[in-house]
Amino acid sequence: ENYNEYIDNINALIDCLKFKKNIELIIRFREGPECDLETFKKLININKNEFVKISTNDDFFVDLHSSDCLISFSSTSIEEALFLNKKVLIYSSNRKYKHINYKFKADNDIIYADQTNIDDKLTSVLKNNKAKNYDVLWFNNFSKQEDFREFYL
Repeated sequence: ENYNEYIDNINALIDCLKFKKNIELIIRFREGPECDLETFKKLININKNEFVKISTNDDFFVDLHSSDCLISFSSTSIEEALFLNKKVLIYSSNRKYKHINYKFKADNDIIYADQTNIDDKLTSVLKNNKAKNYDVLWFNNFSKQEDFREFYL
């Protein structure tokens, strides 16, 4: 995900969540050469979206422990959240990222979302519905070379 996609994805999540009640979206923003914190806040209209918070915690796990679900495009934080039995929503409006489709033994969920179903998927997460289908592959038809299960058969 490039920087523009990152901003677009966060704004799409904000648009979906702004009509939900009792929501807090915690963003762990990292400054980089593309953007500083103040510019980022303007790009996501943080002043108009009081439910959106920028984390000031140095420790990622403090935020993760207080959250019901991790939303990510692609990150090692996905595995960390699954290890802590948290739901994970993998969101990509452009459907570029693939994640290993592995059935975890814990009682957590991996939920796939894109721009066509993000509202339904967020509603499901908020209602604490269990997906248990591990539908994290972007396409139903993919080659054997892309199937991670082929590596250990």
